Amino acid sequence: MAEAAAPRLSWGIGAPEGLLTPPGGPATAPEGRYGAAGREVKLFLDGGDRCALSLPAYALGGLTVQALRQCTATRHFGPLRDALRRRTRLHGRRLDIAYLRYPDHALTGLLDQYLAAGFRVRMHALGNLAARQAAQALRTIGAEPGAAIIDHLVLLDPVTTELVAAGGAWATYQPGFQTAFGPQITAAGTDRHLAVLGGRQLLDSGVPLALASDYPAGPLDPLENLRSAVHRTLPYGRVIQPAQGLTPTEAVRCLTTAAAGSLGIPAGGLTPGERADLVICDDDPFGQDSRVVQTWVGGRVVWHEERP
Repeated sequence: MAEAAAPRLSWGIGAPEGLLTPPGGPATAPEGRYGAAGREVKLFLDGGDRCALSLPAYALGGLTVQALRQCTATRHFGPLRDALRRRTRLHGRRLDIAYLRYPDHALTGLLDQYLAAGFRVRMHALGNLAARQAAQALRTIGAEPGAAIIDHLVLLDPVTTELVAAGGAWATYQPGFQTAFGPQITAAGTDRHLAVLGGRQLLDSGVPLALASDYPAGPLDPLENLRSAVHRTLPYGRVIQPAQGLTPTEAVRCLTTAAAGSLGIPAGGLTPGERADLVICDDDPFGQDSRVVQTWVGGRVVWHEERP
């Protein structure tokens, strides 16, 4: 694939038992090339599809009402049954939806091993409870800034965001998730308690932020992801938490130079001596009808639109 395709590629190798299987430590990692990103390992702290969340205790009422509404809409008891099976724990005034896949000590042990062996570590954290665990683990082992990446960070609170910033990790987020998961989040009322894809909150806290797609969970089109980072429009036209939007310049930086930096690839933008990977659009890339008409990799045109 690396020889056949112009873009720089990287890839991962998972356990035969499945993507969510906890890795066995650096000694079990296959040797060989991993592409442009070097050696990485990914740890699923929550999910793949379930958030580990911490909410105000009174949010339980809204979650229950939403389950009942779904039962009415679908004429089925499945949503209520799933809600009753949810792993909820009350801690004083907090309601934890505890879908963490690692005990704290197990996570810190794996982190320490992989970082000491020279791996870049990615941690999948959809919810604020998982993001908090990731940030605290990095601080516990004294990880160097930029040694790890926390992926997704779909739902955050200010305290957790500050912990992520203090932990020194890169963060990736997928603004296109607004299309896939935004209606579900707003229907449950979770956006009343937490920042949803809080790009502004992360940047203002000093977290180095990269923009990605996570395709097929989110849309692949880079221009669509750029627009979502700025405009934050849900499928039915509602704008979700507009104060969390990025400026167009910030969105472009997060998709390009910051994304390269998160992989350890020096990227100063279009300056002499830097890698000239770029695309050319036929109009403002934040306009809905704009399209890519040329792609350049390594300073040469590798694709261009055929004009009649």
